[in-house]
Amino acid sequence: MFASKKSIIFKYSVYASLLAVAILATAGLLMSAGSDQDRNAATNTAVAGAALTAQSAGCSANLKDGSALITGGHGANGTSNGAQVFSARKGAQSVAPMLTAREGHACAALPDGRVLVAGGTTNGGGVTNSAEIFDPATGQWTAAGTMVLARSGAAGVSISGGRILIAGGDSNGAPTATLEVFDPATNSFHALSALLSTPRRQHATVALPNGKVLIAGGSNGAASLGSIDIFDSAANTVTPLGKKLSSPRAGLSATVLLDGRVYFAGGSDGKQDLNSADIY
Repeated sequence: MFASKKSIIFKYSVYASLLAVAILATAGLLMSAGSDQDRNAATNTAVAGAALTAQSAGCSANLKDGSALITGGHGANGTSNGAQVFSARKGAQSVAPMLTAREGHACAALPDGRVLVAGGTTNGGGVTNSAEIFDPATGQWTAAGTMVLARSGAAGVSISGGRILIAGGDSNGAPTATLEVFDPATNSFHALSALLSTPRRQHATVALPNGKVLIAGGSNGAASLGSIDIFDSAANTVTPLGKKLSSPRAGLSATVLLDGRVYFAGGSDGKQDLNSADIY
């Protein structure tokens, strides 16, 4: 069941999502990996560091040491290939740039600690099917296989078997309901026969403790969505969830809490940015 409550205003920006993560972690509610070396143990608060570059439509993924890799997005100079590693203790530190400038891309961590970045919109407005992998051990990027579809505004999430699920997004000028999976063992993508219950872009995905994935909200190109799908990574099937978000939300964030519930925050209902949140 969803409970609605007021929160800070979240906009469609990876940096707002990071703020949500910081707040929940400080409250002791966030499920996360890595050490707490970037927190003040006496006050149980994060320690400020250098600021992030001001950009929107980037993508962030957790690294094994508890920091986060933040990639691409749109800033003052257009679409960016920049990459930063953020920790509360050290702030943001630049690392090697991506091979391709992109915004609205998907990203997710691989089991070995590397991070996959896939798709997005490049300089000039074209949507790409290219993908690349960041290795925090070397600080470098290498090319990965190409996606089955070029897509932007998709969502990526780690699933069973070390794979990465890429869901929805804009492809060929319209939102898609298609799914594909990246397999690091073969460095390649393959399409799934299962489809989302509706085409989605700018939606949120989150892996649940039971191995399934919630795919929530987004936009179908005409309106923001409040519906939720459940992807079963063992069976490669999609099942619509009977319950909906309290408000349609595109560009929302989703975070798993320590008690297994999911916190959906912010986004836009198509008319205004939302300062509300749902807990599932």
